Amino acid sequence: MSWWEFRGFWGILQRSQARKWIRKAKEKKSDTSDNNLINEIKSNEDFKQSVVLVLNYLEHVRFSLETKRIDKNLFIRALGETIIDIAKRFEPYAKTLSAHTEQDLKELINELESKR
Repeated sequence: MSWWEFRGFWGILQRSQARKWIRKAKEKKSDTSDNNLINEIKSNEDFKQSVVLVLNYLEHVRFSLETKRIDKNLFIRALGETIIDIAKRFEPYAKTLSAHTEQDLKELINELESKR
């Protein structure tokens, strides 16, 4: 997947319902415990689908950075802080999915933070 394909996918996220849920979660982050966020995601099928879409995107990012399919420095300059913020916001829910999902997300966060 090329850099431009990633940007294109990011554009789809920006125009989708996922964007609405991401922003809503960000606004409520300081007032929402991890357990409340998890319960909110699990109780709202649209929210859950949006979060899964975002987590899938983050997995593609992690894999593409690891395999050097995209330029790490360019990606981090363009989307690094945003991706870190989103990944951390939904990390509690990722932990409920599988240990593998949780580990992949932690690896992505660590990789992006190490380049700041």
